[in-house]
Amino acid sequence: MERTEPLQVFVYGTLKPEHLNFELFCAGKIIGALPALVKGRLYQIPFYTEKYPRGYPAMTMEAGWVEGYLLKFAHDVEILKQLDQLEGYQGGRSPAENEYQRQCIQIFTLDKIPLTKAWGYTMTIEHVKELRLSGIDYAALVGKCQQMR
Repeated sequence: MERTEPLQVFVYGTLKPEHLNFELFCAGKIIGALPALVKGRLYQIPFYTEKYPRGYPAMTMEAGWVEGYLLKFAHDVEILKQLDQLEGYQGGRSPAENEYQRQCIQIFTLDKIPLTKAWGYTMTIEHVKELRLSGIDYAALVGKCQQMR
């Protein structure tokens, strides 16, 4: 039997509307975008590249609230495969081998009323700690080098 219900994904970082990866992966493919919340904590990973000059966000399943968007796609397995690849997730691998974990999470309205469940990409707290400790702020490093000249 073919699935006909929309594919729903909660996004909180570069996949949000008007952000870089939304334009690359989601624009023209969604049938809805709703501001929403999930229970969790948001971190800024200090891994700087030309594509992500300010690092990138990672959500963990800790206490607190993370604001983002519930994106609805006409059910399409290919978009989920593309998002998995973007987020460094491969089913069947251990959490230590994936950048993010794709999991079904509870979505809430902005008034914190349960709404639905959807896919979301989370990072383990252990991986966040590892990346935050090993991250180098290249922008700050370049600035210091320029000041020494």
